[in-house]
Amino acid sequence: MTDIFLVRAHCYNCGHVVEKLPLSIREWNCPKCGTHHDRDINASINILRMGTRVGKRRKRSDPASA
Repeated sequence: MTDIFLVRAHCYNCGHVVEKLPLSIREWNCPKCGTHHDRDINASINILRMGTRVGKRRKRSDPASA
């Protein structure tokens, strides 16, 4: 299971992880690349990317797909 904090506080643009991001903060700017994030949209993009990576790994390791 993925740590939900990393999904929320992980910049989808550059990968920077914000150490402290209280739940009351709904929008934030990445201190590394300056990208403006809506907390929910950023988390959605990160979850989609993680799911895509997992799907690709499973597909490669599945003997039935060879």
